[in-house]
Amino acid sequence: MREKLELYCNWKTEYYAMRSLIFATVFWMPMCFVFIFCIPDFFCFAGMFVSYLLLFFIPTIIIHSNYEKYSKHKRLIIESNLLNFDGKAIEFSSIKEINARGTGSALGFYYFAGVIDMSEYYYLEIKTDNDEKIILTSLLSKDLLKIIRDRVPSVEINLQHSIYPIVRD
Repeated sequence: MREKLELYCNWKTEYYAMRSLIFATVFWMPMCFVFIFCIPDFFCFAGMFVSYLLLFFIPTIIIHSNYEKYSKHKRLIIESNLLNFDGKAIEFSSIKEINARGTGSALGFYYFAGVIDMSEYYYLEIKTDNDEKIILTSLLSKDLLKIIRDRVPSVEINLQHSIYPIVRD
């Protein structure tokens, strides 16, 4: 019999998800300022800055905020045959399907982590026999997919690749 496992969104899990954005900011912003002094062209600086905002910063903040909506102030408790999330108790036998949606590196298709800031984000959609749906995001744990695979081996997890893995209801 396995021990009870409790997961929740805290500063460590949020930091793990945001670390690529932090690294990109620490690297990209000084590069923008170096270019403005080496190449005194405002358009070069503006182009680098706008590309950083559009490719890294804004999409990551949108996904992170979306995931916080589903994970902040909620606890996932996994017992020997029961999954309890935000007061909803689901027995493993009543789980119909589990869909995992995320970037290829987050789901283990290939290694691309850290290059694109969304590479740390993924979510699991758990559907039950009575058509309930629970969304578990990677803000609960960086190893959420592995934990669910190990704890609920009777249900196959469908991996779905998505470049922009935002949760839609």
